[in-house]
Amino acid sequence: MEITILALALTYLYSRFSAITEANLFRIHGADRPGLLPAFLKELGLVILVMSLANTAALLVAHYLWRIHLRRVLGDFCGRLSLVTALDLRPHHDKIRFRHPLVATAEQWRQREAARVAALGVEIGRLEAPGPDAESRSQLLRRLRRCKQLLEED
Repeated sequence: MEITILALALTYLYSRFSAITEANLFRIHGADRPGLLPAFLKELGLVILVMSLANTAALLVAHYLWRIHLRRVLGDFCGRLSLVTALDLRPHHDKIRFRHPLVATAEQWRQREAARVAALGVEIGRLEAPGPDAESRSQLLRRLRRCKQLLEED
């Protein structure tokens, strides 16, 4: 877009500078005419003003679009984090409104945590439920170490 604005500005300046030069080509015959520099500066000022307004409008549009994008991503991300904050690690099959790597990473982390909690629940269940014959001390220690390992994972 910037290149287009610049190309249009240069084309306009070329045509206007050519017209000003043509109008003042035989300046020797009209001593009371103003110089070329003020006319060139007037046209240049007009182009700079129009380009500034166009760039400001483009920046406002880009800011608005970026804000919409950011709200979508952060909305989904915060939704995933609120599930974790509520300790809700159940699998959720709701669709993510806007797929973004940040949201996908948060969802993958939540799924890993859910798997870790499920594995820990299984290990604790094995500790609580005695087998048909009494478990040996080494098996109990192995299961306790496994629980500790599951709790310490990142």
